[in-house]
Amino acid sequence: MALLRVNGVPVECTASEWEPVTLGEVARSFNGWPRDTGRVKKKDFRFTTGLLSLPEAVAVRGLVEGAGHVLTFEDAAGYLYTSRELAPLSATGATRSTVGARHGSACLSVAPSSVVGWNVGTQGYEGEGGTFMGWVREGTGPWRHILYAAGGLSLHVDGKRVDASGGYPFAQAQDGYVVLGDMGMQGIATHFDDVVALPYSVPSAWVPHLYAWHSARGWPALPYVVAQGPRFPAQGQLVLGKAGAGRAEVLLTTVGESFDFSLHGT
Repeated sequence: MALLRVNGVPVECTASEWEPVTLGEVARSFNGWPRDTGRVKKKDFRFTTGLLSLPEAVAVRGLVEGAGHVLTFEDAAGYLYTSRELAPLSATGATRSTVGARHGSACLSVAPSSVVGWNVGTQGYEGEGGTFMGWVREGTGPWRHILYAAGGLSLHVDGKRVDASGGYPFAQAQDGYVVLGDMGMQGIATHFDDVVALPYSVPSAWVPHLYAWHSARGWPALPYVVAQGPRFPAQGQLVLGKAGAGRAEVLLTTVGESFDFSLHGT
């Protein structure tokens, strides 16, 4: 059993501990009697990863720190803003639809031969390429889950790997941008829901876990993530993560890394 899952992904850890956090303090009054003003109690969790390859370490850091952006299209006024309040570069032909959303009550509808894009800076996280993930519905077809890793690493549709040589004509993450719409100019209206832009390439072993998680529930508003495991409630807990310094270890032909990280409970 994994000690921890973050957004559905197992994170192998060798140790863990938690610390109670009380909002308030224990102090002494003027007559010397102790007084406890604490009313709300929270928990902070600390974990130590196992030995990871350097690309895996980059991905796990990004995962636990909630790196990236999420677009849920739920807010009627600011539906084109990401979870980090990033505005789109252009929004021609993009409207909010409350009909048939995949998660929540709304999705994004992009008119035929139109696109909408965001400069999410997916190339800026430790030099890694980005990953696009989200739900796409072409015309009147069914919702399909798309996961595309920049640099041609992989394209997965509904959790299964497919040919990535031509990319995907309705969604793309490339050179720091996420673009949604009819990029192939096929004249098809497109719907999008729960779009996630991650500034790192996810390992292939994560894909089944990401697909299962994203099928069951919407993505949390990054930088917050959902932690699951023996120390957390059955439904998981929303936390804010922070990774610490890495420790390198020389292996036979390469270098591995482990690090500590904290999850601050909400």
